[in-house]
Amino acid sequence: MSDRFSRRRDTAAIVERMGRVRLFAVFMRPTAEYDVESERGRNLMLDHLDWLLDLEDEGRLFAGGPLRAGGAGGAPPRV
Repeated sequence: MSDRFSRRRDTAAIVERMGRVRLFAVFMRPTAEYDVESERGRNLMLDHLDWLLDLEDEGRLFAGGPLRAGGAGGAPPRV
């Protein structure tokens, strides 16, 4: 076992440390105005992606990307 795993933190210590990080999830869905098939929708998407790259450059974005049900070609999940 590596040194990294040779000592275990107790549950309270793990929760206390991880609880300091504030995370948010944002989900976007196509709408009449936000439709990437239209020029306006494509421009909105490019602005959104540019904003995400700025957040990543600032170290404020933890993860990003599309979520698809059933793999890369599947439809977005429906709630």
